[in-house]
This record gives sequence, C-alpha cells and structure tokens, in this order.
Amino acid sequence: MLTFSKLFFIFSAFCVFWTILLVYQNYSSKYRNDPNNDVMELFVGSAHLVNFDFPNNPNTVLLSVMAQDTNDSRPRTQEHMPLSCVSDSNEKVNAKFAFTDGGYLCSWKNYEIICNFNQPVESVRLVDESGYGPTIPVAKPVTRKIPLVACLSRTFYFDNWPVLLTALEMYAASGVNEFDLRIMNIIKEIYDILKLYETKINLNVEPGLVIPKIAGYDPNVRTAAINQRMCYNECFYKYREAAEFILFADLDDVIFATTGNLLVAARQYHSLHPEVAGFEFLWRNAEYNKVSSTSSFSLDDIFNGLELEKHQDVGKSIVIPKKLPFSTLHFVRGMQYKGVALQSMNVTEKDGFTLHLRNIRSEPIRKSQYPEEMKFFMTTVSTNFLKRKNDSDFKKALENLPQDPFFAPQLRASTDKLPTKKAVNLSYQNRYKCIDTHF
Repeated sequence: MLTFSKLFFIFSAFCVFWTILLVYQNYSSKYRNDPNNDVMELFVGSAHLVNFDFPNNPNTVLLSVMAQDTNDSRPRTQEHMPLSCVSDSNEKVNAKFAFTDGGYLCSWKNYEIICNFNQPVESVRLVDESGYGPTIPVAKPVTRKIPLVACLSRTFYFDNWPVLLTALEMYAASGVNEFDLRIMNIIKEIYDILKLYETKINLNVEPGLVIPKIAGYDPNVRTAAINQRMCYNECFYKYREAAEFILFADLDDVIFATTGNLLVAARQYHSLHPEVAGFEFLWRNAEYNKVSSTSSFSLDDIFNGLELEKHQDVGKSIVIPKKLPFSTLHFVRGMQYKGVALQSMNVTEKDGFTLHLRNIRSEPIRKSQYPEEMKFFMTTVSTNFLKRKNDSDFKKALENLPQDPFFAPQLRASTDKLPTKKAVNLSYQNRYKCIDTHF
C-alpha cells in the first residue's frame, strides 16, 4: 500500500498561495524495515491549465514539481510515480510524470506531472492507492494578448536596488509591456519601492516558491540556483499563450537592442528567421560606479563610467513562448519540443547584447564608457527616472533604501569559508554546479 508520510502547507507573507511537499513510501512487507528503501520526496509548486499544449484535451493540467534523485543518484522516472490525479469533480486519471531539467550535481531536479482530464477542472489532488492526497488549485493562464513580457529571475537575499531600478527603467523604455517578478526574500525597503512600480510599468510582484525543510536538511540548497527554473516556469505558464515574446533575465541583466526597442527587434528577427525559437543576446560583463547617495541617485550614477568587457559566448534570450515546453535560463539550444530540436539565433554584436551589471567600482570614473549607440536611449531612460522622482511617495521610498548592501557581503563571506573555494579558481565555466554562489 502507498501512503503519504508527511504533508506540509506553507503560507506566504506576501499573499495566500499553496506549496505542498509530499513524501511517500511503499510500505510493502519487503521494504517496511529496509533501511535502504528509496523514499521519494516530491515538491508540488503549482498546477496550471495547459489546454494550449493539448488541443484535443482542453482540460489538461500540468503540475510543476521538484523531486530528489534516487538513492543511486539517478533522476526519477514514471515508475517512481504510483500516484493518480483526481479533479474537483472526482474524475480520476493517470499522473504522467516526466523529467524536464536539473543542475549537474543537484540532487533535487525539475519535473512535470500531466493530468489529462476530460471534464473542466478547478483543482486537482495527487492521490495514493487509498485515495488520500492534498488539493492543489489550478491556475488559469492569461488570455489577453501582450506583445512582450519580461520574466525576471526570483529574488534570493536580494539587496542590489541600484541595478534593479536600472533594469526596470531600461526595460520599460525599450518596449516591455508587462513584468513578472517572484519574491523569495528581499529587503523591505526594496519591496516597498517595487510596489510603487506595479502600476507605473505593469509590474506583477508575486511570491516565489520555497521548498519546506525536511528533517535533516534543506532541499532548497540542493536545487539548481535556488529554484530559479521553477520560479521562471510560474511566469512562463502564466503568459505562454498571452505573450508574443517573453524575455528571461536575471536582475543584473539588461537585454539591449541598438534600435532601442526590444519588441521591434524581436519582431524583425522573427520575420527574417521564422524557424527560430529564441534570440540570444550575448553577455557583456560591466563594472559600474558605486552609488554615493540614495536621495540623489540617478541612472547616470550607474552609467557614467560604465566599463564593458568583450562579448561572451553565452547570454540571455527573448523567446517565442508557443515554441517552448518550459522556460529557459539562457538559451533554447539543446531544448526540444514535441520531439523536435529548437533552433536558436545569436544576435550580432552590432545589433545588441546583454548588459551584465556584475561588479561595483568603489572609486567612480566620471567619463562615460558605454557604447555610442546607447547614448540617445540612455538619455530617455534617465529622463523617465527623473520624472518619476517628482512623485513624493517615490522620492520618499528612494530615500529609505539602504546605502550599503546587507546580504551580499555576508553571502560572499560564507562562500569564502567553503573548503572547495580554496581548492579551485572559480569562473563561469568552473563553478559550483548546484547552487550559484556568484553574488
């Protein structure tokens, strides 16, 4: 008989939402007292109506889940998933379990569970043989048409507000119609100013997904970049049908087109290359000035003295969401959809790049270093921000922001104490393969 041994319900301080952790075990007489019995732990982040992917079955539900590897370090398969899906109308169907992706050396990986219901569904339960299982509400996708959506990476111990405001302002000025940002944790003063941006630039601030702790360890530290893919997927499934294009970017990334308009550029690339699913803008790491004052902060504080490195061989992408099965972190290369390999295109250096605001310079340089093609665009962005500061609430929120980072120094100090940090020279290619420790 299959039974659930643990069940957790988590309440977020930002708004009500459910995350569910299921830990189950086969209690047959053969394994009941076996210390090596392979217990599967399954985290269900959310459930989404995905009728767009199954036109012949318009009541299909996808559950975005994570699970830990087998005892011998293999990803889970369908044979490890002896559960069924039950709708709120008591329709019972098989739970089709499939691996999607996971970080190298990360014991918790991303999966999806597909439930093909015949009748309309508002909620779903994953049940064992006895019929027991928690209820998960089914999220409906956005249906109104949106040209360009920005799915921004979840915030994890985030305190770099100058870079965040720079990214929001640049994207707002370059054709992004709607933003989605998932909060795992963040400084209150930054959260307050984000709430002011909500109505100004169509920014949706949503709770991120955090796996509850299991006795003995924290699963979150065994995921690729602290649940980044799962949080991206929340945005992806929400906007997949609504958006003409979606960009995926970290908070210190700004995808930039030399035309000044990302939507125009994406439409042009799509017209010229209709077979392509994603347009990758290669990274250019940048060093920028430290902000001297919160009250007098302007975007010129970041860009006066900006120093750009040469293009790298990886970047961030604008994708055509209807061609993808799930979100991407950097590019669509290596991804497949319905058995067909996705095609990617690298944007040329003269047409655009991803500005990677990576390092802070303590001593400012007052000579502008950013490319000539950015000057007119940056004037527009800076002007927009100065106008925003005329609002008394915005100005007050800006002045309340911390002068110095709070989380980043502590995180760097923690990683410096790791034994492996002393043994290897870390780089993008040679780094920790599970948790991203670059802060």
